[in-house]
Amino acid sequence: MIDDKTRDSLEKLQLEINNTKHQGTESSDKLEIIQEKIDKVLELGENTKKDHIHELIDYMVDSTELFEVSHPELTGIMNSVIQSLNALGI
Repeated sequence: MIDDKTRDSLEKLQLEINNTKHQGTESSDKLEIIQEKIDKVLELGENTKKDHIHELIDYMVDSTELFEVSHPELTGIMNSVIQSLNALGI
């Protein structure tokens, strides 16, 4: 269900998440959940269900405001991934 471009974007987001994790904070908890949702989508690959993608999109949309000021690059990558996933027409 996900294409190579979207897979690359998700992997780039994973790298950025790994570079921005902070222990014991609300943002760290949210990043961990996003990471888990990305792992699930990447693990399932072509077999990814719409629900998994919608869940990831919804969680990222809800989280972007939290990271907007403190992690603008992360927010930019998340917005790019959201657009890529939405462009799949799912």
